[in-house]
Amino acid sequence: MRPVEAQDLDLLAGWFGHASFAEYWGGVPLSREQVARDLGAAIQETLPDGRIERVQPYIIEYHGEPAGFLQQWSQGEDECGLDIVMAPAYRDRGLGTDALRALAIHLRGACGRRRITVDPLLANARAIRAFAKCGFVPERKWPDHPDGPSLLMVFRG
Repeated sequence: MRPVEAQDLDLLAGWFGHASFAEYWGGVPLSREQVARDLGAAIQETLPDGRIERVQPYIIEYHGEPAGFLQQWSQGEDECGLDIVMAPAYRDRGLGTDALRALAIHLRGACGRRRITVDPLLANARAIRAFAKCGFVPERKWPDHPDGPSLLMVFRG
């Protein structure tokens, strides 16, 4: 994994502009402008309730080739969430599972995050299985999640 850089914008725009990539990431392909605004770099914003949210995006590489996208978002010093999507050619190889597990272990150990979560859509059985392999366990169903009915899972690995 490596942090997203400015030169990754074309790659990310191509990925997130394709329906198969966006299927479980909001469900709608993103325009290049949306990708540049939302995924192109680390961001920090103040949420309506006053909390600060920080987002750090990463490119997952396999043998030097971009294979997927992973982002970490943090609210405060103790809690963070992870989101991941793999390029279709790199799915079902365990690469996303390995990257997610490595980042979760790093966040818990080196960064002291006590609570690490993922929130896959209930319809995304592949992601739920992959997250379980990484050490995430279901905490609760989240029927009113902004992206659709989801499952909140917490890292226990």
